[in-house]
Amino acid sequence: MKLNPFDSKFGDSFLSTLPLTPGVYKIFNAQNVLVYVGKAKNIRRRLSQYRNAKRRKIHRKMKSIVNAAARIEITNCQSDAEALRLELKLIQTHRPALNVSNAFDFMYPMIGLKFENKKLSLVVTTLPESFSNFSFHGCFRSRTITRQAFQSLGRILYFFGKLKRNRSNKAPYSSCIDIEDLDPVWMPRIEAFFDGKLSIAARRFLFGDAREIRSHAKALAGASGHRSS
Repeated sequence: MKLNPFDSKFGDSFLSTLPLTPGVYKIFNAQNVLVYVGKAKNIRRRLSQYRNAKRRKIHRKMKSIVNAAARIEITNCQSDAEALRLELKLIQTHRPALNVSNAFDFMYPMIGLKFENKKLSLVVTTLPESFSNFSFHGCFRSRTITRQAFQSLGRILYFFGKLKRNRSNKAPYSSCIDIEDLDPVWMPRIEAFFDGKLSIAARRFLFGDAREIRSHAKALAGASGHRSS
């Protein structure tokens, strides 16, 4: 009997060797290039879905991954949350082609930074190649959370410079803002924050001034609203 593409590449007993626990699977092509990273609560069950993928639109991505695959590497994890963190780290580091290049344009956003002449430019985008001279962080798994983080960072830095929306770049699924007259001390702080090199205490210090300014602004607004006539 003719084996299906998955079994012909990895053997019909391959699935039985896989764990029933959380983990990350890395798929390499014939040139030993990492082309896809995935995570699962149950590794064996997840990869069995690749084996059983049909000629239907819903399975098109799985079939393209199997066609590209030459080797699968498994990393066991203690929990689904640990697997999710590892998957995201690997995607951010390697940007595998079948995770990123063949994804929908709005998936896997990145946040970019550029600082020159006391002006910090911030961009959230899934098309980093559209923005030259930016240092990018990501890609991130959640588009919603990434955009919320981008907007919150802009609101924080608003207290330390002049915030302007940058409409010069027309790249789709992208937003860009400029913060002018910003103290240069902020750039290495923000870079370290996105690189995960700041401790919790340092993060509190980094954004502590902004929180204090916001609380003072609220107090002033409250006082102005209760002026005596």
